[in-house]
Amino acid sequence: MSQSVLDLSKEFAGRRALVTGGSRGIGAAIAQRLLDGGASVVVVARNRHEQTPAGATFIKGDILTLEGCKKLVDESIKALGGLDILVNNAAAADLVLPKELGAAHKIRVNIVTPGGVETPGGDKIRNEIMAAMGAPPEAAAAMVPLGRLGLPSDIAEASVFLLSPRAIWITGQNFHVDGGFSF
Repeated sequence: MSQSVLDLSKEFAGRRALVTGGSRGIGAAIAQRLLDGGASVVVVARNRHEQTPAGATFIKGDILTLEGCKKLVDESIKALGGLDILVNNAAAADLVLPKELGAAHKIRVNIVTPGGVETPGGDKIRNEIMAAMGAPPEAAAAMVPLGRLGLPSDIAEASVFLLSPRAIWITGQNFHVDGGFSF
């Protein structure tokens, strides 16, 4: 019996993706995974970091206002020649679709809710919480049933699965990717 093996290096070939907050941490891991899968990727963030994927087009900007969102989406579409995938890893929820489009375009929308992930921002907040509880920083990992904090790549793999054709019948879901912490 032959076994089918997915060629993940081509699963996003010809697709164009915009990743907000994609210059470091979880966003950078998602952008890199999309690039590895053959997608053309625009990363939008306030600043470029050493983690910003080298193969992505970087657009500096802030999506805290609707006007800022529209400008960055327009710049992204211009850079990519269109847009097939949006990973809204930061800020505004009303990022791309005009309200008049509604659900008629069969657009899949899912949420990935990460647990404690090793990122600069997450580490800072987690350490403050643990200190307020009088616990050492490493105690946070002990509270996770799988025994460790998450890595940006853990969240990226779940996110990319939901973006892929393998999840074509999944929409309107909230996936908790947290090592069992939220059970």
